[in-house]
Amino acid sequence: MELDSNALNQIAYSLAEHYLCVYYVNINSGRYIVFTGEARDENRNSELPTEGEDFFTDTLKNAPLFAHPDDLEIMMEAFNKETLLAKLAKHDHYSISFRSKFNGEVRHMRHVVILCKDKRHVVCCLEDVEDEYQEKQRQIESLRTEKILARTDELTGVKNSTAFKEYVDRIDDTIADEAAKGTHDTAFAIVMCDINDLKQTNDTKGHNSGDEEIQATSRLICETFQHSPVFRIGGDEFLVILTGKDYDQRDFLMSVFRDVLETNRKIQKGPDVACGLAFFEPDKGDKKFLDVFQRADRFMYEDKKAAKAAGNTEDPEQD
Repeated sequence: MELDSNALNQIAYSLAEHYLCVYYVNINSGRYIVFTGEARDENRNSELPTEGEDFFTDTLKNAPLFAHPDDLEIMMEAFNKETLLAKLAKHDHYSISFRSKFNGEVRHMRHVVILCKDKRHVVCCLEDVEDEYQEKQRQIESLRTEKILARTDELTGVKNSTAFKEYVDRIDDTIADEAAKGTHDTAFAIVMCDINDLKQTNDTKGHNSGDEEIQATSRLICETFQHSPVFRIGGDEFLVILTGKDYDQRDFLMSVFRDVLETNRKIQKGPDVACGLAFFEPDKGDKKFLDVFQRADRFMYEDKKAAKAAGNTEDPEQD
């Protein structure tokens, strides 16, 4: 079936109803015609031509009129004639995405370039993909939120046991890599914390009071070790991994922490926590995170037993 020019124009304008505009370009001469849908004619940038003799020159000249300044270089590169022809030599179509200054606002666009079957013309379609971009951003944010929530303790807002396992795996991988290279640059310490008498609080005052005690303990730990990740790894157990500034000041911070806990016991108000500190010592045989963890855990239980011997807590084995 032969198509006359009117039919071709109808097809082009129909395409332009989906796209912001459609360029029909003669590759050799550069001559082009621009088609826009009727609904978009009145919104079209009046400074842009509807036809011309040199598509490539005009596109590069007019790019600053519609491309966002930060994406102008992308546009200039993509519509350089040699670049465009090189891309079309490999594939009969390609697309680029960029930000545009459209109707006074920044919007995300996609420019699709299609090589016609006659190999002498290309069709360039400009599409507004702002809604698509925003939806993708919502999906990314949703996934990010889900990932954060999956690794966050709901009651306290600190990291949970899932995040703890991932963190430990990363530390162990780093230790193993360094050992293979014959280096030991990793430095960290572990503070183990266990709330004293939480079971008694739950049994005598109810679980709401127990939850409040857990939250108060979490706040105290986070306020003390402000530059380190805090994990709730059990019902009444917290763990802090000290690195950087907190690692360098570990003894001072533990002294401050213990002073607060001792004051709380004396006035019988505020969190009452047993704690233990241990740090990574590869020169003394530490080969993985568990070696340090076990030491910190043992020191924490020694602290708990010492508190019990002083008459401050119940049997640690029942906690």
